[in-house]
Amino acid sequence: MRPIPEEPLRLFELFRRRPPVRDARALADFIDRQAAFLVQKGIYEYSRARAGHYAKVLFAESGFQNAVERSRWRAYPLGLAMVAELVEGVLRPYGADRNVQLDEPDAYPREAARPRLPDHPQLPEGDALQHP
Repeated sequence: MRPIPEEPLRLFELFRRRPPVRDARALADFIDRQAAFLVQKGIYEYSRARAGHYAKVLFAESGFQNAVERSRWRAYPLGLAMVAELVEGVLRPYGADRNVQLDEPDAYPREAARPRLPDHPQLPEGDALQHP
């Protein structure tokens, strides 16, 4: 009997469930991935809707690709806050009393709340967000 080739079996990896979040590091990775996906999806879909039939042409331009990359990193903290708020709401019933959680400095896993921004490209000096 011939052995089954492994290459076609890799397709089934797409349908496997991802491992559950079991520790703070896995939670941080989950929040990071979901925030990046949320922001990128929002920017791409908005741009496609605005560009209409010219979306393929627009997405092929290097100037637009640079603008999208800058936009993704500028919007990432907002996406991170939205996903972290959602995760906190889901996990709240499984935690201790909310007042105790807020009073204890180590009650919330800090590494899960800390974005990994050192990995992102540095924006040009004049490209910083302006606060009113």
